[in-house]
Amino acid sequence: MDRRLRLGVTAIGLAFVIAIVLGATGALVPAGQAAASGASTLTILSGSVLLRHAGGDFGPAADGTVLVAGDTIKTGAAARAVLTYFEGSTVEMEPDSELTIDAARSDPNGDTIIVMQQDLGVTWHVVTHLITTGSMYEIHTSTATASVRGTQFTVAVAADGTTTETTTEGAVADTDAQGTTTVLTLPGHQTTTRKGEAPSPPAPVVAPDRTVTVTVADEDALVVDTLGRANGLKDGKKVLQTPGAQLKVIDGHLVVTLPNVPDGALTTHLAGGDSDTDVTTKVEDHGKPAVEVRDTVAPGTNSGVDIMSGPGAVPTIEKRTDPAAAPSPKIGRAPSRPTRSSDLAAVAFSARDATLPATARSDGQPASSGRSTGYAIQLTVPVPYARATLTSGSNQNTR
Repeated sequence: MDRRLRLGVTAIGLAFVIAIVLGATGALVPAGQAAASGASTLTILSGSVLLRHAGGDFGPAADGTVLVAGDTIKTGAAARAVLTYFEGSTVEMEPDSELTIDAARSDPNGDTIIVMQQDLGVTWHVVTHLITTGSMYEIHTSTATASVRGTQFTVAVAADGTTTETTTEGAVADTDAQGTTTVLTLPGHQTTTRKGEAPSPPAPVVAPDRTVTVTVADEDALVVDTLGRANGLKDGKKVLQTPGAQLKVIDGHLVVTLPNVPDGALTTHLAGGDSDTDVTTKVEDHGKPAVEVRDTVAPGTNSGVDIMSGPGAVPTIEKRTDPAAAPSPKIGRAPSRPTRSSDLAAVAFSARDATLPATARSDGQPASSGRSTGYAIQLTVPVPYARATLTSGSNQNTR
């Protein structure tokens, strides 16, 4: 038997042996089913969202699904979803977006490693501050890599791979696929990277067409925008689901600023309290005078306004007459922090895709495709033994 053929057969046999061993020890589990501990929790805000486990096909995703490394999420034409990672970072996915979790783990030394591959669409990242120097939060596309240590930013990937990164808070290091040039993008700036080119020098972001500012005389409140995305503070923790959203607490008042909010119903929700709370909503369309309306919201209820562009010189903003007709905030619950035994990374091995020598056919004739046939297996192994380094433009990784 040809030496290369023996090596190929040995590799397949070894893979089966590893699968048996890991299965016996409980380390082998179906991709996406590390129930007790996972990378992220999926929250579906609206529309049709699809999920693909490593090596599988896309199928309908369920709200609240716990995702692990190797899982891919795809949003439909009118769909939005939020990924909530184990350490608190969130990723809001806009319509027609596709994102793969390549690595998400907590190392024994305290490092947090989160790496994603974005193939299409717009994602909005709100990253918790990474404490250790070895921690990593990266988004790879076919043309660029965005690396951060605690910030808020969007990544937009066009069909041709052109990547635009916009920073709202903190700083993002953007690097081209060749790894030759890195630019630091500061708040209020963006950079664009095209195939085979270096990132453009960061430039100021164009002013939004509309800015909505909601001021609530209570720190523990959530503002749900006209597309069902929640923003504010819940149990003292920051929630920002609208791309580009910002919040401040000034003299005990929560101030939420939302860019490019379309027409529709916008509501404010209070978690508790014992008295009515003042809410002021201001709408500013670019180049037009601002308009605002004041209202009160009772504990445990919501206050709403309807925003309409209208034919006049200023937008129309009116109090909603039915306060019960308002979408409730949807906030994802972070899964438990992964450990060495339960934080898993999918490593796929397909015998169908394994390139074998041309003499691999049993009849001694050259194989027509140079690929073997018959078996396909998938191994799930502990992350520490399959650390991820990414080659831009590909989801395959080894370190």
